[in-house]
Amino acid sequence: MSSYHYLFIRPALPSRDVVADISAAIGTRLRRLESEFFEYGGKCGRVILELEMDNDYEEDFGIPLDRYQSVLNVRDPLGDLGLQEEVAVQIMHSLAEFDRYWLALTRDMQALVEAAAPSSSPNFDKWPPVMK
Repeated sequence: MSSYHYLFIRPALPSRDVVADISAAIGTRLRRLESEFFEYGGKCGRVILELEMDNDYEEDFGIPLDRYQSVLNVRDPLGDLGLQEEVAVQIMHSLAEFDRYWLALTRDMQALVEAAAPSSSPNFDKWPPVMK
């Protein structure tokens, strides 16, 4: 079974264009997909990126996945987990530089690799507030 990295994303302000910001972070435009699971997709080198605009995951392994709005799936078709994680971390750090997102990078949604929060977050909590 393949192992993937998932970048959970929640904008601090609802008006943020996550597609444009991810496109800027990877240096190429995500394109609209005709998929029942993913709204946008693209590549970073050979690594495949697939963006789910709505998140229906639940808290798991102590990670509150249900507090995030979108999920970027990061996968290397050749199964190079090192390359896959390197690309996922680069994308996360690029998005974190915008300082307008809560981010949680996971490996298989079971292990937290890294998390980030916007500086506007109360007490700089790494998890976003519960969605209403």
